[in-house]
Amino acid sequence: MLKIVKKIWMPIFLLGSLIFIGQYFYNQADRLNEVLYLAPRFLIIATVFQLIYWFVTVHCWQRIVIISTRTKISFMQAFSHIALVTLGKYFPGKIWGMVARASLMKQQGIDLHQSFHATFNEQLLLLHASALLSIALFCAITPNVYTISLCVLGAGSVIMIVPMQRIAFRVLARFSKKSWHKDLQGMVPLTFRQSTGLLAGYSMVWLTIGLVFCCICFSLFKVNPTFSVVMQLLLANTLGITIGFFAVFAPGGLGVREAVTSALLASELPLGDALLLSLFFRLWIIVFEVISGISLLIPSKAGAVRSVPPH
Repeated sequence: MLKIVKKIWMPIFLLGSLIFIGQYFYNQADRLNEVLYLAPRFLIIATVFQLIYWFVTVHCWQRIVIISTRTKISFMQAFSHIALVTLGKYFPGKIWGMVARASLMKQQGIDLHQSFHATFNEQLLLLHASALLSIALFCAITPNVYTISLCVLGAGSVIMIVPMQRIAFRVLARFSKKSWHKDLQGMVPLTFRQSTGLLAGYSMVWLTIGLVFCCICFSLFKVNPTFSVVMQLLLANTLGITIGFFAVFAPGGLGVREAVTSALLASELPLGDALLLSLFFRLWIIVFEVISGISLLIPSKAGAVRSVPPH
């Protein structure tokens, strides 16, 4: 029975994700009947940025796995790990993609505590990068004493990144189960060099997915791609995705992300257009997430290779 479950859980997981996605778009179908201006060249550029986004995301995860678990995984293995997490967020609770990834990593020789350590580092750095990029965009849009002060605080958070990791580990260990307490207390923070390198990588992740959002906007609406418009689009997309991440009650941030993004674009686009843009961007993301999910159906012949993390 266990062997059968191991063989069929991945397709069932994919099917479940697609059901949640399909239900969402069925409820939103009436909004897709709008007649839109179309500029295909921006869609081509968006595809290029999407591929860069995938490459940087997978590379960052590979680095985190090497550092956190002393295990080297291939690019395709890392890609399938990312695909699991992105599709799993559509299940209520949002943690199921990470749980599924931990299960897959265990099959590849990485124990549960190591995979949890890697995932915790990933999420911590991802959110930190989001905060830094948002602060920088705020400052670029409205440079004043408040936004400049935020930039100074952001720079300070980079300088203090290693102590901040230690604090995060202690807080996590304090509220964890007794069986996990010792392991979480033993989690070693990344070095300053490792942390800042990955922080730069995840900042690039946020920037590239934001540029995809910009390209979709310019492909659908006659909006001039000025500096201020691009900055506003990048900020709205970054904050929308981040706030949607914290909306645990909404699978994949469905609805929450679109509402936040649309509200932040009120100064640049009519509310109806902003909502439509958010919906088309969600459709774009889901199409590419489903494409990435195909990697989960390809049998992985190569196992994980043990390695010593670089100093």
